[in-house]
Amino acid sequence: MNRILLICLLVAALGSGAAELPERGLRIGCAPNAPSAIHQAVLRLKAAAATHPTLRALQGRGTLEAGALAPAGTDELARSNLILVGLPDDPRIQEARQYAAEFGTDRSVYIFGFGRFRGDLGYLESGSNPWLHSEHTAELPFETNVIILTGTSVKGVELAVSAFLRAQLVNGLVGTGERLETTLLDRAPAPPELTLPAALPRSWSDWLLLGVTDCGADVGRGLLQTAGREPDRVLLLKYYRPGAWEAPGHAGVVDNYLNGLDRCAYGNALLLAAYADPKTAAEVAGRLAADRRLAESRNPEVRKRDFGSIRPVTVWSSGPYVVLSTLPEEFNAELRGRTLR
Repeated sequence: MNRILLICLLVAALGSGAAELPERGLRIGCAPNAPSAIHQAVLRLKAAAATHPTLRALQGRGTLEAGALAPAGTDELARSNLILVGLPDDPRIQEARQYAAEFGTDRSVYIFGFGRFRGDLGYLESGSNPWLHSEHTAELPFETNVIILTGTSVKGVELAVSAFLRAQLVNGLVGTGERLETTLLDRAPAPPELTLPAALPRSWSDWLLLGVTDCGADVGRGLLQTAGREPDRVLLLKYYRPGAWEAPGHAGVVDNYLNGLDRCAYGNALLLAAYADPKTAAEVAGRLAADRRLAESRNPEVRKRDFGSIRPVTVWSSGPYVVLSTLPEEFNAELRGRTLR
């Protein structure tokens, strides 16, 4: 959509209330020349669209398109939530990814927060749609997100797709591989059978679980620095309700980003840190609760000072887990009544 037409649509919508912004849809695609197994993976995603919570949220009231991604106009890509499936040399994946991963030609990969591996590994990365956040969009009408499902090999891509479909994984490294070197921020990839504690709600009121991020070692080191203990694994669970990505214009960018799927976007989310036992988790939660920054996050004046980029954080422990939440207190109260195992 060119700039003049987009401005006209926005002005008309504000002036009369009759015109509507274009509905976001969902496009699932791969390169036309991708291996047949990757085309089949796109069809697996399409077949799950009616029931998979993440796919349903991404499609919303818009249309679903799935198949080979032939060259498309910038406006078509911008107004859609996207799932890009393919090997790292797919031009669309190269254009969209954030370069937290460096792929080699020998099934090797370096992932920030995980380290360097060789093997059949799936890599998942999500964030704001770069075709929307570009010079071609004069005024942001809403937010769109992109999920990249790639890997070190075709088998790795299939692992990424399976992890997305089974566990709603949207960020992380999955599979098994040979570690090639030791770095300052190393952690193991998620196992293909990654599961969540059964007591975690998949839906609550009009909220639903949107996606799971398997966090890198950098997040665990942050907990080590603040609370003195590094967790065994950290997951970020993103929840969504209709309207979360609707704020128009530049004023809505912060809210839309924090509510989105980027691995650093912590709005409407639970950070779940796993420790060896409930006693350790309780000690860590107590230290975090006493941290000045968490207390300040609940201060409206501090949030106003930081241009709305801070969300109030509530912390507690449940079984061997430490939970940090930016979800409503009613949600937190219900979850506190459940024991996570």
